[in-house]
Amino acid sequence: MAQSFDVVVIGGGPGGYVAAIRAAQLGLKTACIDDWKTPDGKPALGGTCTNIGCIPSKALLQSSENFEQAGHGFAEHGVRVKGLELDLAQMLKRKDQVVKASNDGVVYLFKKNKVAFFHGRGSFVKAGTEGCEIAVGEETLSARNVIIATGSSPRALSGAAFDEKLILSNDGALAIPEVPKRLGVIGAGVIGLEMGSVWRRLGSEVTILEALPVFLGAADEQIAREAWKIFTKQGLKIELGVKITGVKAKKEVTVEYADAEALRHLGNGERPVVAEDQLLVECRARQRARHRSGRDDHVLRSQSLVLCAGNRDLASVRARLGEAAAAVKERDLVLLEKVHHAVVAGLHHPVFALEHLRKVELKALHAHAVLGKAVPRLLEVLR
Repeated sequence: MAQSFDVVVIGGGPGGYVAAIRAAQLGLKTACIDDWKTPDGKPALGGTCTNIGCIPSKALLQSSENFEQAGHGFAEHGVRVKGLELDLAQMLKRKDQVVKASNDGVVYLFKKNKVAFFHGRGSFVKAGTEGCEIAVGEETLSARNVIIATGSSPRALSGAAFDEKLILSNDGALAIPEVPKRLGVIGAGVIGLEMGSVWRRLGSEVTILEALPVFLGAADEQIAREAWKIFTKQGLKIELGVKITGVKAKKEVTVEYADAEALRHLGNGERPVVAEDQLLVECRARQRARHRSGRDDHVLRSQSLVLCAGNRDLASVRARLGEAAAAVKERDLVLLEKVHHAVVAGLHHPVFALEHLRKVELKALHAHAVLGKAVPRLLEVLR
C-alpha cells in the first residue's frame, strides 16, 4: 500500500532539501527522494552543490590557497618555510571529509524536521485529481503535491565524452590523483575558474578557453574587470571569444580552436592548438529530470505546484526557490515576500505551474521567471 504525503520533493540538493524542510515546518507531511550515493553505496544528500560542486571546490580552494601562501606569501611577512611539500592525497581526503560532514548535516535536518527520506530514483506511476503516485525502488508514495528539484548533469562536447581521466567534468576535476603539468579548461564560469585556480596554485599550467567575447559577461562590469586582474595575476591564461573546432584524446588531450584574431589573420585555415595532460569541460545544461512519455506531462499539469530549479542556478537561489515552493502550498505570503528579496538576477530556468492558472497565465509567469521576477508574479496570483 502506498504511503501518503502532502508533499513529495524529488531531488535532495539545495532546492530540494530546503523545500522539504520548509514544507515540514509549515505542518505538511513531507518526503524527499534522492539518488545521490557515496562510493560505498550509501545516501549522499545535498545534491551537486554538496557532493561535486560548491562544497568540495571551496574546500580545495582553501587548501590550495594555504599551500600557495606557505610557498609564496609568507616570506614577505617574515615567515620562511623550508622543505614545503604537497600531500595531495591528504588534501583530497580532507575535501571528502568536508563533503561528508555536509551530507550528515542534511540528514540531521531531515530527522529534526521529520522529513521522510527515500533513497533512489523517483518516477511517476499515475496521476489523478487528488495527486499522483511515485515509485522509488520497491516503495510507492502517494502525493497531493510534488516539487521537482532534480537539477542538471554535465554535458560533454560532441565527440569528447567524459572519461574522468583525460576529459573531466567537475566530478573528475575534484579528484585528480596527481597535479597535472598542463590543464586545459573549456568555460570560464564558476566551475572553470575555481578548478583552474585550485590546480594553478598547486603547480599546473592552466589555459582557460571561453566562448564569450567578454570575461564574466553575466557579472557586473566593474567586478568582472577586477576579477580578470586577480585571475590573470594568479597565472591563469584566459582566452576569450573561442570556438572549439576539435578535441582529440590519446595520451594527452589536444584541443583545436579558433578565436577572433585567428579568424582574421589565419586565412590558410590554420587554427591555434593547445596540448594538455587533462581537459576540464564546464557545461552544465542537461536537465536530470526525464520525461518517458506524454503521461509525465499530464502528471506535471495535475499538481498544485511544480518547481524545477536547474544546476545552472546559484545554490543560494535554488534554496530560496525551495522555500518559495513550500510557501505557495500554504499560501504563506509573508514568506514569499521574504523569498522575493533573496531571488537574484542569476536565476536561469525556474518553471512554476499552478493548477488554477490558464495556459496564458503560465506563459506570462514563465516570462517573469526568466526575468527573475517570478516571485512577485506569484504574489499577485495568490492575492
